[in-house]
Amino acid sequence: MRIVLLTTEFPPRIVGELSNIVSFIARSLSNEGFDVNVMAFDDWRSGFEVKGGVKVYYVSNKVSSHVNPFTWASSLSCEYTRILADLLWEQPSIDIIHAFEWSSALALISLKEAVPTPYVQSFLSLEELRSHSNLSLLGQTIKWVESFSASLADRIVAHSAATYSMIRALYPWCVKKLHLVEFNSMNAVEELIRVYEEVSESHG
Repeated sequence: MRIVLLTTEFPPRIVGELSNIVSFIARSLSNEGFDVNVMAFDDWRSGFEVKGGVKVYYVSNKVSSHVNPFTWASSLSCEYTRILADLLWEQPSIDIIHAFEWSSALALISLKEAVPTPYVQSFLSLEELRSHSNLSLLGQTIKWVESFSASLADRIVAHSAATYSMIRALYPWCVKKLHLVEFNSMNAVEELIRVYEEVSESHG
């Protein structure tokens, strides 16, 4: 099974917990025999390398200054979309694209209508949990991206119990495709693989 992981955090760029989670997933899936491609933001390096069997595409943001996180993610998504489109053209047998957090979802929002590849969306957190000013225009915009990406995704993965509960409260219409996969549990990778298999089976 060929998997593409989209993330804005991946070693050696470590901002928070997300970087270690994606790195753990990539290594574990590769060890299980999956063909793993990671598309990761990094302004200090760009290009392609293979790390422990994982194919990593480092993507830099071509726009140097930004008003807020949304303008940063929007300009970065243009590069993600370009590289992802090239990858899908070169490897049309990609089985699943798995995006982490709202900042990686924008590229999938752009491509979903044109690309039938199954799409899994992960949330470590939500704007509703992170921000004390989520009624601001920025907060509402990020919440819209989270909601829309959840609606497009074939499956949604929450990486904490708090996020799982919040998704159920905010988006009750997506409960049937929502899964809780906490990476401090012993069988986290097995649970994620079951999500992938469920998605693949539903797409025939």
